[in-house]
Amino acid sequence: MSFDPPADAACSHHPQSEVLGRLLFAIRGSELSNCQLDYWPAMSGGVVLEWSEGPNAREARAALMSDLVDSGSVALRADDLTLDPDRLAQSGENVVHMRVDDVPVEFRARVPVGWSAFVENNREALRQMLRDEGQDGAA
Repeated sequence: MSFDPPADAACSHHPQSEVLGRLLFAIRGSELSNCQLDYWPAMSGGVVLEWSEGPNAREARAALMSDLVDSGSVALRADDLTLDPDRLAQSGENVVHMRVDDVPVEFRARVPVGWSAFVENNREALRQMLRDEGQDGAA
């Protein structure tokens, strides 16, 4: 007697979840980890990643690609972040449509400040934290 689990069993392969995990892992090791990031499955399939007060979507994609190349990541390669040719017309500065292992991925920047301002804001926050720690240590 053999048992074959149903095709929709919880243990079946879900490329959408795998791609999301790989993207989040790659972002965690990049400058983009300082963004306030939200993510969810897209109603039409795929994944949406959205952040506020950070780089625009094109800058974020380019920065993530550079980080992946520099780190030699095997979980996600820069080659994986291909633009979606079917949705190029819907892409722009603040929204980029990509495909990772044939899973649609949408990068969205809400209230983008641009890469330079984003990096400077992060540096200033770090400086302020160090100043605050110095004042606490002096007391």
